[in-house]
Amino acid sequence: MGLRGYYRPNNLQPALFVEYLFSFILNDKQKHIVVVGAGPGGLTAAMLFDLNGYKFDTGPTFLMMKFILDEVFEEAGRASDDYLDFVKLEPMYRLAFDQATVEPTTDHAAMREQIARVFPGNEEGFDRFLEKEQVRYDKMSRYFSKEMIRALPHLGLGKSVMDILKGYFNEDELRLAFTFQSKYLGMSAWECPGAFAMLPFVEHAHGIYHTQGGLSEISEAMAKVCREYGVEIRLNSPVKELVLEGRAVKGVELESGEVIHADETVLNADFGYAMEHLVPKGVLKKYRPEKLRNMDFSCSTFMLYLGLDKVYDLPHHTIF
Repeated sequence: MGLRGYYRPNNLQPALFVEYLFSFILNDKQKHIVVVGAGPGGLTAAMLFDLNGYKFDTGPTFLMMKFILDEVFEEAGRASDDYLDFVKLEPMYRLAFDQATVEPTTDHAAMREQIARVFPGNEEGFDRFLEKEQVRYDKMSRYFSKEMIRALPHLGLGKSVMDILKGYFNEDELRLAFTFQSKYLGMSAWECPGAFAMLPFVEHAHGIYHTQGGLSEISEAMAKVCREYGVEIRLNSPVKELVLEGRAVKGVELESGEVIHADETVLNADFGYAMEHLVPKGVLKKYRPEKLRNMDFSCSTFMLYLGLDKVYDLPHHTIF
């Protein structure tokens, strides 16, 4: 797979724009559907690349909410375990502080004992954390809607993730052990909305998984299912812009000049890049280029990938 990506200083960063072309039957009528952005969530097909014999998995290295991935495959009439080799990670990861190391685990009794040993007096806070965040998670799952999505940043009564955790634990390092998940959102735990205290809860309640061969195997498995249903997957086909009739999207124009017409078009590309570059100029007054450049875009961690000439026997996911 060739990767086509570049970085721009204003943080609107596309990774890879490719397309899936879908043809299937809806209501006894064949429709042509174009999906811009390959892989789950749009661009994760760009997660895998090879360089000088090294295979780099350039995205997440463990999977949260495996049950959602299972549901996606079930909706397609498939079982995820038939396509992917999952390994549940126990402990989930290792957090190394100056004087102590914490190994979060889904074994709640073992986790409680570990907290009692390393941070005495905080074990009951862990019990409250599991109980209260379960309630929050259940309510969020039950009432999820467009209105709820818009309200997400405001949940937690104006509190940050760190504020929420102060209600459970009285040791700074223990609080930190439940906050680094906010980096998944590209946010500081001191600024991340308190509702996202659910993220560490989900890990402790449901566990995290690795897929043998790297998480890029998820995209490969999804692509395999698509091909089984007759989907045409075209890589290295950058989209220049959407094709419009009035304000209706009628397909896409590729950078090669080829125009692909479609009954429906799904745009699952990076938001900032798509609004500025894929939507024809002058169409969206709300997202003018100058306004987009002034918006705050979150960024995640800086990653350095190294190909080593020896094997180091180190525990997985050790975080200092």
